[in-house]
Amino acid sequence: GDPVKSDGLSILPSFDDSSGKLAITYYRIKSTADSTLVYRAELTTNLGDVAGWDESAVTLKGALQGVPQTDLPDGKAFAASKYERVQAVANTDIASEGSGKQFLRLVVEKN
Repeated sequence: GDPVKSDGLSILPSFDDSSGKLAITYYRIKSTADSTLVYRAELTTNLGDVAGWDESAVTLKGALQGVPQTDLPDGKAFAASKYERVQAVANTDIASEGSGKQFLRLVVEKN
């Protein structure tokens, strides 16, 4: 977002569990615009287990999988924008987890 605009709510990630699976939709800067940023969505069923975060327990979806690419933060069309909208979806239904709990996080690192 733009630090001088009141646009925070429009760029925050959104959570959804209406399909029975935990999902987060977020914007990321395309690797063609900044290849030093790495985004990882990870899932765990136990917040007490630091090593329990698992990137392979999440499927990422983007434009090719039908995630809408309209209204991107820079106001440009997807092909010209430096942003893309991505959805990370847990591979397992919440109800299928033995604990009945899932936690999803987004890790962003700059290399």
